[in-house]
Amino acid sequence: MAMTINTKGALVAIAHVLLASVLSVALGGCVIKGPEIKVKPPIEIKAEPAGKHCPPGQAKKGNC
Repeated sequence: MAMTINTKGALVAIAHVLLASVLSVALGGCVIKGPEIKVKPPIEIKAEPAGKHCPPGQAKKGNC
């Protein structure tokens, strides 16, 4: 009994292996990132010491 090699089937199998190899190398470097949230430092508000602020018009009346 002589064994015959199915060349068409062998070429298809080699093509599948080659395609899988190329796709795995091409997609291996891909990175999927989700949404990012950047947190900023808190804002500091410095108030002037009491007694330095005078509302408009009050200084002319002598209330400050």
